[in-house]
Amino acid sequence: MARGVFQEATAVMLVLTLACLGANALGWIRLRALARLASGAQATLSAREIAGLGQLTGLIRLEAAYFTVLLLYALLYRGVLALWPVVLVVLYHWLGWMANELTRTTSRAVAHLRRQPVPGPSFRERARMALAVIGALDAVEAVILVYVIVALAQSLHRSGA
Repeated sequence: MARGVFQEATAVMLVLTLACLGANALGWIRLRALARLASGAQATLSAREIAGLGQLTGLIRLEAAYFTVLLLYALLYRGVLALWPVVLVVLYHWLGWMANELTRTTSRAVAHLRRQPVPGPSFRERARMALAVIGALDAVEAVILVYVIVALAQSLHRSGA
């Protein structure tokens, strides 16, 4: 029974991890418009692009939930995943999620773009800085997610699933 539960939990975590990687890619698809705006390659965003940026808060919340489940899995099934990369990505993601919730950064940026379709240089500079930080952190996150996918798949293979 315990082996079957482990295999099921591991398979679910593998699917959730793949979904999280997909959510991360979806977030960058949404951020692409902001990157064009921040770089000056595009003067304004369409209403659809602004709405896409508004969806980032939901994606951040979904990822925070996923990382909570990942931490619980790593603590419950020790030895499947190295704990330090999981704790690292969970802590920084929780901090980012809480900061976004408390400061309402995403919501304020969307509201600003709706009010002022052609943002000024200070908005563009802040957007460039935010994109650089998000890009660096997401690169680390992607590496850790790929590690998690490989470790979970190997664990399933070794368990005979």
